[in-house]
Amino acid sequence: MDVNTLIFVVTCLSATSAFILENRPVYPTIPSTPPTCSKNGTIYNQGEGIPSDCFSTCSCQNGRISCIYQDCPPPNLSIVCVDSARPHCGCPYCPNGPNCGYGNLTIPYGQELRVDERTICSCLRGEISAICRPSGCMYQGKVYSEGIFYPSPCERCQCDSQYNMVNCSLNKCIIKPLLCVDAIVEPGTCCHVCPNGPNCFAGNKKITAGQDYNDGSQICRCPEPNPNLIFGRIRPQAVCKLVGPMAPPSTTNP
Repeated sequence: MDVNTLIFVVTCLSATSAFILENRPVYPTIPSTPPTCSKNGTIYNQGEGIPSDCFSTCSCQNGRISCIYQDCPPPNLSIVCVDSARPHCGCPYCPNGPNCGYGNLTIPYGQELRVDERTICSCLRGEISAICRPSGCMYQGKVYSEGIFYPSPCERCQCDSQYNMVNCSLNKCIIKPLLCVDAIVEPGTCCHVCPNGPNCFAGNKKITAGQDYNDGSQICRCPEPNPNLIFGRIRPQAVCKLVGPMAPPSTTNP
């Protein structure tokens, strides 16, 4: 087939195709119906709102129920509580401010509460449960309450339970000479006392101050009070003078 014949054939085919396309029958189009949604026996059309709870908004979209839910902001760490409330269609909130719980007790944020004799609880930022600690201090194997305490008659201490610290000082007795050699510390007291009154030693014998002791060879008496003599510590001896044949000769001129 030569070139001229080929061109003639192609031209005829193109003309025939154009004639067919221009003269084919036209059929009417049927519009498509958007899919519907069904809920609890009720049919909803495309885009139609569907009743829901107050925390969401729903509608029919392409045959499916589509909902948008209310988005509450995340809880602020400073607004956390154990007695939160939620109003109708609203986000939860703390009607009494931030607080913590301990058993059936509610502790406001930033406050401490003595929940029993030995326990103090506090509410810290962002916590739901209270943080608890002993309400006293440990000292010499014993737990003492907050404040001033006396572990012994001679000690005055103060407990700071927040830091578990104990500061103590010794009681100071009135500085004065003890006029006896048998001083004692009575139970429940701190300072020495003379239970038998002033006294001293004549040799190994204890004698009462103000009374002479005569053993036949000498007469003894307790010395006068002297602030430099503390009887209970240095066991002072009585002042004695010889009598009878042992007495030294008198130096008094007749």
